[in-house]
Amino acid sequence: MIFEIISVFKKNGFLITLKFIKEIILFDIINKTDTGKMLSKENYKYKPGNFVSGVSYMASWTSEIKFTFYYLKKFLNIDFSNYEFIDVGSGKGKVLCVWGMLLKKNSIKQNIYGIEYYSPLIDICKNNIKKFEFQTSIEIISEDIANIDFNIFEEKLILFLYNPFEINILDNLCKKINYKKQIIIIYVNPLHKDQILKRNYSELFFKKGVHYNDTISILMKS
Repeated sequence: MIFEIISVFKKNGFLITLKFIKEIILFDIINKTDTGKMLSKENYKYKPGNFVSGVSYMASWTSEIKFTFYYLKKFLNIDFSNYEFIDVGSGKGKVLCVWGMLLKKNSIKQNIYGIEYYSPLIDICKNNIKKFEFQTSIEIISEDIANIDFNIFEEKLILFLYNPFEINILDNLCKKINYKKQIIIIYVNPLHKDQILKRNYSELFFKKGVHYNDTISILMKS
């Protein structure tokens, strides 16, 4: 982890390094989890389907997960618990763990899913989830998002995307979920949000952060 801190400092400077320590390292220290270490694509042991269109694993910042949770909790009000939450490209499970913690803290029950196509990350994710006692179970689906049948989910969905793949896969995902009644997309590092907006979505919230990890768009199907 020291190597990563040095690497972040060289690339981003002092302030982002402090954020990295607070948002990534501190979470793992407090909860005895393994979510923070980045996994570059060149270090994957094998290439799952659509590997070319995938991106390297990087953990989300804790504060940004919390912000989106409370933003949607307030926006949706009593309807919040009627939405199923799906982390698309769930990696080591940081988002799932934080979301689960917040549900428990607020005494809210909500179905939670993680979708991940690389099995070594799924193994780490499951070990991380075991560190917590959630009020609801978290199901990890080992599959390429392109192969997911969204009929297994309810009509109201919150999707969390930390820019998990390139524009072609994102476009395919938008097509697959288009028939659902209510879709909200939390899009961190929203490089291709125009691809979503052109499919009858409106932007509820946008924040340009100091880093791509705190640059967020929240979109809702109109």
